[in-house]
Amino acid sequence: MKSNDGAIVLVDGVCHLCQGLTKFIIRRDPTGYFKFAPLQSDIG
Repeated sequence: MKSNDGAIVLVDGVCHLCQGLTKFIIRRDPTGYFKFAPLQSDIG
């Protein structure tokens, strides 16, 4: 991923706080700069 493509945010896929944070970021990210990956995935 190039530096101008955005950022990957790693979150715990079972944590309710992380799920809330993800929703918070998505609502404030109209350009889709942030991408999300659970820590339990291959990327995480």
